[in-house]
Amino acid sequence: MTASAPRPEHGRRLWAPDPARAPSRMTLFRQWAASTHGCDLDDYAALHRWSVENPARFWEALYRYFGIESPTPYTAVMSDSPMWDVRWFEGASVNYAQNILRALRDDPDRTAIVTGNEAGEMHHVSRAELLRDVAAFGAYLTHIGIGKGSRVAAYVSSNAESVTAFLACAAVGAVLSSVSPDFGTEAVCDRLEQFAPHLLIATDGYVFGGRSFGRVAEVDAILGRIGSIERVVHMPSAIVPTGWSGFARPTVAWDSALRQGRDLPFAFARVDFDHPLITCFSSGTTGKPKGIVHGHGGVTLEAFKMTALQGDMGDDDVCTMFSTAGWIVWFMHISALSMGTTIGLFDGNPLAREGNALWNFVARSRTSFLTISSAFLTGRMQAAARPNADHDLSALRTVVFGASPATPEAMAWVADHVGHGVQVATASGGTEIFTCFLGYCPDVSSYAGEFQCAWLGTDAVAMGHDGAILHGEIGELVIRQPMPTMPIHFLDDPGKERLRATYFEDFPGLWWHGDLFVTLDDGTSRILGRSDATLNRGGVRIGTAEIYDIVDRHAAIEDSLVVNIDRADGTSRMWLFLLMAEGRKLTAEVRDELAKSLRALASPRHVPDEMHAVPSIPYNITGKKLEVPVKRLLMGADEASVVNRAIMRDPAAIDAFIDLAVANR
Repeated sequence: MTASAPRPEHGRRLWAPDPARAPSRMTLFRQWAASTHGCDLDDYAALHRWSVENPARFWEALYRYFGIESPTPYTAVMSDSPMWDVRWFEGASVNYAQNILRALRDDPDRTAIVTGNEAGEMHHVSRAELLRDVAAFGAYLTHIGIGKGSRVAAYVSSNAESVTAFLACAAVGAVLSSVSPDFGTEAVCDRLEQFAPHLLIATDGYVFGGRSFGRVAEVDAILGRIGSIERVVHMPSAIVPTGWSGFARPTVAWDSALRQGRDLPFAFARVDFDHPLITCFSSGTTGKPKGIVHGHGGVTLEAFKMTALQGDMGDDDVCTMFSTAGWIVWFMHISALSMGTTIGLFDGNPLAREGNALWNFVARSRTSFLTISSAFLTGRMQAAARPNADHDLSALRTVVFGASPATPEAMAWVADHVGHGVQVATASGGTEIFTCFLGYCPDVSSYAGEFQCAWLGTDAVAMGHDGAILHGEIGELVIRQPMPTMPIHFLDDPGKERLRATYFEDFPGLWWHGDLFVTLDDGTSRILGRSDATLNRGGVRIGTAEIYDIVDRHAAIEDSLVVNIDRADGTSRMWLFLLMAEGRKLTAEVRDELAKSLRALASPRHVPDEMHAVPSIPYNITGKKLEVPVKRLLMGADEASVVNRAIMRDPAAIDAFIDLAVANR
């Protein structure tokens, strides 16, 4: 697709709402909003239009509909301020944990959390157990002086104890920042030195792919670097040998902290709507990670919208979002508790047990709503896996591709081979926004390679650099209305200058997200790649996803990465890097077949100037291709200025690109 291409058409329709089913939670909310506000909201498109044309009324409607608990009333829904500085529900006191956990007060014996690992072990935590442990750890935190505004860091795996720790921190008004233990010391310190935590909750190790990775030395190195940490809560694993005496700071074991807390008083802290809840960090792919601060109230509202409305989840669902505890998706996952939904936590390698570990967990936990990375699902498709043949996936009703936009082929494969009649969707949001701008909805059809809709309250458009709104043509993804989960601020940015410069200067006063975007007439849309990785060929912008969608169909190709290098003489050169499938080589025949496919299915501009086979494609830990670092390397930048190996899934994957860059200087 190019800027001059015909208007895009839908891919294959994969799923449509069943008119005979009971009304979705989205439909019930739409009917309530129409009745309450005296307006015609006949379908999702009308509801979405109302939500972005009347942002104050919409967000207040959500607040009222879900009965957000606050001991103090708000004086106004939103301030009349620039988008980057809007204040929401001033005067209200909204504690995230108090609102999220209230759905668990009923039916205490029901499962709140089900955990599993690659060895096939599973454990169920009841609602009563979770509420008890959150109160106990919250009381312990208060006892040691951790409360409103205190900073707590977590270096933990994705398990029930980690969820408990986060909810307890939220309950007492402390701010949490979480980093996964597969991050190396440098990557952790790049983040936590900015955060300056008072308390560290740390594991001593983790298991992945059948191997044990101890983390005592790493934790001690972190403690040696970050002097603000006063004490440690040790969250044990099976890694540390008998006789271990503790980290290099005053340390209390997790179980001991809970025992102490059970004898102490506990109460939810009263915090302002915009009181900091979590500090999350950008990937740090090309520079120091940005510390992005989100508040209690915005995340609380989004939790109900995301879970109940967009996801149509309730207390009869099990939601599994495969993620480490260092990714924003992990926090979004926990928010599913807001509707009494059971959350499923899988820890370890999803491809263990001959590629079946995650599917085993999904089947045994009776997961109904699954979010997993696009890379995982694409890899299963390429491996010709047979999830339905090998597992009972009858409980699944929704499968969402995360981390990066999904290819049409991978989405169609899921529709055919994962569950039966499932809603297949792809979603896109980010750490910066604690939600999805684009994603799934129970009331509209799903098409291969497309987002079903923009989410409620998200005024997402494709915009040209002249400010024109584009339909059916490639533009920049721009958000025109404020949202309560836009960051409160960045760390070390009291005047919000960095926040404004990052998101609100390219399109003055509007949120610029950095994605190439195209909308279709009925509200569906596509993202074509990061705009800073745009392939500019003869004045026409091409999204990298356009190349991948075609190249990755070839049986000889396992994965690919494409960049376009602008040269000083005004010309450019497109480089396509290919990870060949096992037993295949990049022959002249394969090159010709790829070129013919790109020319026929896209345009001559999509045909690369060079193709190179590489031993691996570089990704960051959250599953995004490192297109921009590779591009900058090939343009002559030093490795140290553009590559952060600490955030890479495989640090050695960048070596072939560095060698090629050196050879071409």
